[in-house]
Amino acid sequence: MFQNNTEDVAKQKLLLLYILKVSPGSLTKEKLSEILIDNFNMNFFIIQQYLSELTSGGFVSLDNDEGNQVLVLENSGSKSLDYFKSKMTDSMISKVHGVFNLNSSGNPTPVQTEATSYPRDNGEINVNLKLTEMDETVFSMYISVPNQEQAAVLMEKWEKSPDYYYKSIIELFIDNKPTI
Repeated sequence: MFQNNTEDVAKQKLLLLYILKVSPGSLTKEKLSEILIDNFNMNFFIIQQYLSELTSGGFVSLDNDEGNQVLVLENSGSKSLDYFKSKMTDSMISKVHGVFNLNSSGNPTPVQTEATSYPRDNGEINVNLKLTEMDETVFSMYISVPNQEQAAVLMEKWEKSPDYYYKSIIELFIDNKPTI
C-alpha cells in the first residue's frame, strides 16, 4: 500500500530513534506520532508500523510512567543510532533540535538573560530585563528607576535569579486575587 525505498525507511526509523534519544521527557506513542506528523510529514500508519518493527526488534520498548505507556530507547537502539546517525541529514537533526529547543550538540538550549540600562532625558535610568530562548525574546520588561545605583541593583538581581523574578511577575498577572 505505501511504498518507501529502503534508505528512506532506514532514515525515518533512525529519526524515530533519535527523537527518543534527545527528548527531554518521556514520549508516548501518541506524542511521538504528533511530533513526526507535524514536523516531518510522516504518515500515522507508517509511524505505527515502524514502532512495531523497532519494538519487536528490541530497539524500543514500552514502559509505564505514571499510568502512561511511554517509549524507551533500548541499548541496542542507541547503539544502532550511534552507528548509523551519519545517514541522517543535517536538516532532520536540526528540525528535531528545534522541536525540543536543543542546541547543535543536542543539549537543551539555555534561556539567555539580559539586563541593560540607558539614561533618559529626565535623568532617570531605563532598565530592560529580558529572557531569550533560541534567539527569540520570551520576556522583556522596561523599568524606569531614579538613578544608576538602583539600576545596577535591579540588573544584578535579574541576572542572579531570572527564574524567580519571571515567575513572580507572571503570577502577578495570572493570579486572580486582588493585590490592592
